[in-house]
Amino acid sequence: MSMEAAKACIAKLKTDESFRETIFSLKESEDRLRAIVDAGYPCTTEELRQVAAETVMNEDITGGAQDRDNMLSMCGLSYCFVLG
Repeated sequence: MSMEAAKACIAKLKTDESFRETIFSLKESEDRLRAIVDAGYPCTTEELRQVAAETVMNEDITGGAQDRDNMLSMCGLSYCFVLG
């Protein structure tokens, strides 16, 4: 499990629409994490949460507000939580 894998995963989610749609189409967080790990990003939910929060605070996400909210939701965060 690694922060580097989480960073690489978030970068892929930001730039690869097909990967993003595949992950966001899964309803259960366990399924999302399993798909992420199976795609070659061995990281934990907490690592994804941390990187996603940092990403939202520091960068624009390709696809705008909906993808930002999806990314945070995927990691169990809400936009208000990150900003609050």
